Amino acid sequence: MNEVLTLIYEMTLYVVVTFGSAALIVITGIILGRILGRLTSRAIKSINLNGNLRRALGIKSKPEILAENIVKYLIIGIAVIAALIQIGVAISIMNFILVIIGGILLISFTLALRDFMPNIFAGLYLIATKKLKKGDSIRFKDFDGIVTKIDLLDTYIKMDSKNTMMIPNSYLMKNYIIKHSKGHKQRAK
Repeated sequence: MNEVLTLIYEMTLYVVVTFGSAALIVITGIILGRILGRLTSRAIKSINLNGNLRRALGIKSKPEILAENIVKYLIIGIAVIAALIQIGVAISIMNFILVIIGGILLISFTLALRDFMPNIFAGLYLIATKKLKKGDSIRFKDFDGIVTKIDLLDTYIKMDSKNTMMIPNSYLMKNYIIKHSKGHKQRAK
């Protein structure tokens, strides 16, 4: 009888210690995730990212909120994985889960950058070749205007209506524009 009680006590102690430490790991991960997420958000706010990053990545929320959530949930995810390992979930199952999560993140990152990279390459090309420069008068589609700025992602055109049109550089490179220069028209691409 004494051996049975000792066995029950040891099993209970093992379960309490194992699941208690796993719960402690998850709670610590949640707290640490929130703290580091907020610090990340403040750091991004302090470097003042403008709307170009949001527009280029196609995100509707603010970059600091996105970064805060990424850091927070990444740390919480790592804590959950550590807790599962503490409980005794097999490493092969954990590897499988990590491969799936990695694949999802890779696909998401690739889709987010599909418009960003062509715009940067087109912007570098436009800046390097000087086919368009600030002050050029152009016709793009049905719009006439003057190029006011060319950066890595967009070209800004001040139209006759005093509005400014931002055209993604990759879109600008794919379409014909007519460049007006000193009394005659040139066709540019």
